[in-house]
Amino acid sequence: MKKTFLSVALFLGAALLNVQAQPGEEKGFYVKAGASYFIKVTPVEFPEVSGYNAEETVLRLSPDLSSTELVRSGSVTGSFGQGSRFSISPGYKLSKVVALEMGIHYYSSNDYTMMSQTILDPTGLIPLLQLRSVGQVKAFDISPSLVLSFASGKLFHPYTQVGIILPLAGHLEIKTHLSDPLGLSRPGEGLSLISMSRTDRIKPRPTVGFKAVLGTSYQLCPKVSLYAEAEYRNVSVSSKERETIAYSLEALHTASTTQIEHDLSDLSMAERKGIARKTLNAASNTPENDDFDPDKPMDEHRSYINIGGLGITAGVRIDL
Repeated sequence: MKKTFLSVALFLGAALLNVQAQPGEEKGFYVKAGASYFIKVTPVEFPEVSGYNAEETVLRLSPDLSSTELVRSGSVTGSFGQGSRFSISPGYKLSKVVALEMGIHYYSSNDYTMMSQTILDPTGLIPLLQLRSVGQVKAFDISPSLVLSFASGKLFHPYTQVGIILPLAGHLEIKTHLSDPLGLSRPGEGLSLISMSRTDRIKPRPTVGFKAVLGTSYQLCPKVSLYAEAEYRNVSVSSKERETIAYSLEALHTASTTQIEHDLSDLSMAERKGIARKTLNAASNTPENDDFDPDKPMDEHRSYINIGGLGITAGVRIDL
């Protein structure tokens, strides 16, 4: 984090030292408020979800109900860079050509299926088990940037903008749901009518991204303008820790007709929390190791997602 703030200070310092206003040129503060929509440009394979690979798998139950056969399977790819963003961006004009701007953004991605598994009946028509995980990113970031205006007419004022992106808060939330009427997910346990819902929250490590903007403003009156921008954002985020924030499981024990219910308190510490590690070894707290301690957070592989994209922004600018 110290390196992040140092890079911001160097960025702004360099701009201030190398750019000076010319006599007679306009200086002053302004503020922009706008809304954006981004599309994904660099889809990648999603990380593992609750021990399942990022795959879309469809299986078919054998006629004797003793095994399954693969119908189709494929990796699930995507990017959390597609979604909506709302911004407040104060700035200071050093001259008619140069300005410094600080974007303050709230971003919410679209929902994406990260993993799904379906088991069909022997005819291949009726789903007997459905397991699905859906993820969404929410993030709050700032973006200090340098704005350079081009020669313009009386009404339209084109400009370009480059800067860095500093995520301050946010998370990836993954919601998993299992519908399993026949108890196929827990063979030999005598369970049926299994319904499970789980919500995991993945917190990120500090990171720095990059953005580049082409825009133009249209002057409505001396102090008020409309503006439109095309923006490219490049932000890659790695996981820091996982926490299960909601959990429920309901099932029927077929032999005793007993209703089984579990909630978040029934999960062990290792099931509720995970620490992302770059590498796992014999000393890691994982179920594969003999000294695994369920009363401690589980060590898990670090995962990566992309929240960069290509977006269009429209809004209002007010010169103060």
